[in-house]
Amino acid sequence: MLTDVLGRPVRALLTAGSVHDRTPAEQVLADLRPACLVADRGYDARAWRAYLAARNTLAVIPAQRKRGDTAYTPARYGYDVNRYRQRNAIERTFAKLKQFRRFATRYDKRPECFFAWFQLGATLIWLKTVHMP
Repeated sequence: MLTDVLGRPVRALLTAGSVHDRTPAEQVLADLRPACLVADRGYDARAWRAYLAARNTLAVIPAQRKRGDTAYTPARYGYDVNRYRQRNAIERTFAKLKQFRRFATRYDKRPECFFAWFQLGATLIWLKTVHMP
């Protein structure tokens, strides 16, 4: 199992490329009870916000810029900007993972092999951050 710098478990789930991130998110969060969930605009949906509210999880999700076909709708939901800024750590991690050519181009066709390379790349990134002098 992968862990972050503080030793907390990190969960990852491999899905098909055409599956939206929100689809397997409920499966990943099934037995977790986080105090807040930080996500990008793609997670801004009424059903997702209702699911999080039912679990007493604070949704730190900015509203989509455009709702409907033509009109700009201002944000209906507020969010904690300072907490949302911490999301860039995840984005930087994915940028570092994509430096591994095998991960970025998905040479491996079998999901087990691809996920193993993901775990290896994440471990190498973790070792660089922990053991840097």
